Amino acid sequence: MSATRGLFEPFQDLENLSIPEITDWLTPIPPIINLENHLANRILYPQTLPVTKEQLKIDLAILRAILKRMASSGKASQFLDIKSHKIIIPSELISCIPNLNQLMWAFVDGLLTQLNKTKGSDALWLIVLSGELNEVMGTLLVPQFEGMGDLMQLGIQGKIYKVKAGDLTVIPCNTDNCRVIYKISKGSLLGVKESSVDLRGGKLGIMIDGRINS
Repeated sequence: MSATRGLFEPFQDLENLSIPEITDWLTPIPPIINLENHLANRILYPQTLPVTKEQLKIDLAILRAILKRMASSGKASQFLDIKSHKIIIPSELISCIPNLNQLMWAFVDGLLTQLNKTKGSDALWLIVLSGELNEVMGTLLVPQFEGMGDLMQLGIQGKIYKVKAGDLTVIPCNTDNCRVIYKISKGSLLGVKESSVDLRGGKLGIMIDGRINS
């Protein structure tokens, strides 16, 4: 049986991260000496797994920071396929962060902040867990809200959901094909205010990043 890989073993240049890059993702900010010691430990022993909620929170902040750095320098192609609009998560990371929602939002925060979200084509991303067999986990939608009072209504599998501007929302849909009927009070999704679209579902379902200028 192969040994469990640590969260940061697939990443390089971890030692080049600065503490401010990490604290950007932490509220409240722990004592700086604690962060410095934690980062040093992860650099020396990248296979180490978090054992407390606080350690997990810091690890997720480091993950966001290293992904953002990679995306900014054009070195994130192994995790972000812009041509086919896929977010690719290595399957071995599930053993480090079993909560798929936490892991996925960390990838969204780290990778997508550098993309121009005003283009309709940037509003839909397939989420893929890579490994011996690639598995589609769901779809990420990025509506283009115009202000914090905006609202999007979605119909999925006979249920109605409402997503407010600024929300991060996960809607269950574990089938291969999810018909989504949507309407936005202001703003747009895929270039229009109202339409329907067939999306891939999975273990994550339909994830919606409703943040403005995120």
